[in-house]
Amino acid sequence: MKDLTTSAAVLASPSPTFAWPNKEYPLEDNSGTSGIGDSSRRHYHRRIVTSVLVVDDHAMVRRSIRSLLANETGWELREAENGRIAVDLSQKQRPDIVVLDLVMPVMNGIEAAYEIAKIAPRAKIVFISSHYTPEQTSALTRLFGADFVHKSEVVKELIPTINRLLEV
Repeated sequence: MKDLTTSAAVLASPSPTFAWPNKEYPLEDNSGTSGIGDSSRRHYHRRIVTSVLVVDDHAMVRRSIRSLLANETGWELREAENGRIAVDLSQKQRPDIVVLDLVMPVMNGIEAAYEIAKIAPRAKIVFISSHYTPEQTSALTRLFGADFVHKSEVVKELIPTINRLLEV
């Protein structure tokens, strides 16, 4: 994560803010003093952490993906065992990224992606599966503006795919 600092112009404004794409965070003054030259004035911003929801009906797959992401990133990770739970968690937590299996009981990945897109439109979807053809995955990625990683390629491709989606 890049080191983010404030400029003198931001510190001089009446209510300073820290801008992030599509979000603005107020910078807080916890010193009780004011004045630009006052060295005791402290401005800070909330640390922006990427939230990732991993959704797969197989606990072993969820644990493996979570372990891979935890070892390589500082992302906040959550899990769901089916699409219905993923939709409920997305409504409460608004994840930045949803790693979503396509074939699951209760609610499959396509239905879940549709519902998540309605309630958390900024969430980026990465579909994972070992059951879909390239033509099917291409259609899904165009439909949802998502990306696809074959389960056999998760270790090699998932983190670069998520990083690419976060840059958009």
